[in-house]
Amino acid sequence: MSVNLEIVPSNVPSNGRVSFRDGNPLIQFIIGEQQRALIGRSVRLVGNFHVQLESGTGDSTYVQQTDDTSPDVTPSPNRPQWNSRLGIYNVIDQLVIKSQISHQTIEHIRHYNRFCASFIPILNSLEDSIGHLSESALIMPNFQVSYGGIMANQAQRGDGSTGTGGNAFCCHLPCGLFNGVQSVPLGGTKGLLVEVHLAPDNSVLYGQSGQTAGYPNMFYELSDVRLVAEAEDYDAQSQGTFEYNSVHSYYTSINSTNAIVNFNLGLTRVLGAFANFLPAQNINNLQTDGMATSVLIGGTSPLFDDPSANHTAEIKQAVFLRGGQRFPLEYNIDTIHQNANSEVVAMAQNGSVDPQLTRNFLDAVRQFSRIGRSSISTNNTYLLNNGGGGEGSVSQAGNFGGMDKTSAEGGLVYGVGVNYDSISGDGVDFSTQNWGVQLETGLQTDTPHAMYLFIHAKNTLVFNDGGIQVLA
Repeated sequence: MSVNLEIVPSNVPSNGRVSFRDGNPLIQFIIGEQQRALIGRSVRLVGNFHVQLESGTGDSTYVQQTDDTSPDVTPSPNRPQWNSRLGIYNVIDQLVIKSQISHQTIEHIRHYNRFCASFIPILNSLEDSIGHLSESALIMPNFQVSYGGIMANQAQRGDGSTGTGGNAFCCHLPCGLFNGVQSVPLGGTKGLLVEVHLAPDNSVLYGQSGQTAGYPNMFYELSDVRLVAEAEDYDAQSQGTFEYNSVHSYYTSINSTNAIVNFNLGLTRVLGAFANFLPAQNINNLQTDGMATSVLIGGTSPLFDDPSANHTAEIKQAVFLRGGQRFPLEYNIDTIHQNANSEVVAMAQNGSVDPQLTRNFLDAVRQFSRIGRSSISTNNTYLLNNGGGGEGSVSQAGNFGGMDKTSAEGGLVYGVGVNYDSISGDGVDFSTQNWGVQLETGLQTDTPHAMYLFIHAKNTLVFNDGGIQVLA
């Protein structure tokens, strides 16, 4: 027999509004210990989303519809935007799941919005963003629809003065624990403490025109936030084990033609690893889309009319390593950009990404043969290299690189990755061996890039009367 749970936050102010700007960047939900098992796939974050502009006098107003809604009209400077492909996932910086009693961490995903920036489009189609994802997670197919339907939506102002309404959302929280097939025993975990850490305003919002003139500050708010889920009766045991998937996150930066990245994971059952990139200058920048999964920018290319300009810096070769040895692929991934012959020139000028690199990237997120729908295509995996201030240059890409304003089908979906175990599902031991990747790139200029790495692994939770222990 199952029951429906509705949990209100334990730390929300009396007015029911939370925002990073007002010093409330953390939302906590307590799911108490009980003789039930939580159905992870049923967990939903519910609430309302608002965007406000702050004037120089300190007054704040809701975004107003303007006459620049036509695609043919240049947007006004005070036209806020967010990554339309992510929707409400833009605002979640970290997702932490702990045992309620012991506060033992069960899963902790840093840079959660960056994780979703790859996970959501790879496993959902463009049609999904027009349908159920727009209703549940405020995800839209492009920037025009996102502005009119979310940012300037009259409904977000409620009665027009108090702002008691909002853009309603009811979204799943993708993570290893909640995406599993097994229900989570609330008795074994001693209850759950779910923490949602909000992202800074300048990493969520940006000026659609690449400017912020007309408003010194714009910010978002959440209201009426709750967690809803379904739980089923469960014959609790005093001791036992529970196996679940988990996502581990890491961060580094690259800025060389031969980038070598190594991490000591300390994990025994690694299933896959994938990474996405963003020019470091675009992080926490109100002029840029900080959630774009961009190609590398900063190459000097002889393929175009202006070889001195900053162009896309293609990944020419990728080598995945375990303990310094090639693994799981016993060969280098030599991409189509490895040699600058006439055929490559034609592909680069028309925009092309290496299919082998892309397939391994998708395979790292979910086994390639099990991906039934996806937004990724040849149209949104490459930034067309025009040079001389065009879309491929740093000046342009700094404002618009990866945005759905300049890239087809919702913006760029770019990254690298590899699957470690698509057969047994037991994973690969990295407890004593370093994880690594070596990337040969076209980076020639001083353009550091943030690299967000996510590791998919299996964990085991051991519980008894004395508490719980997580074996990674």
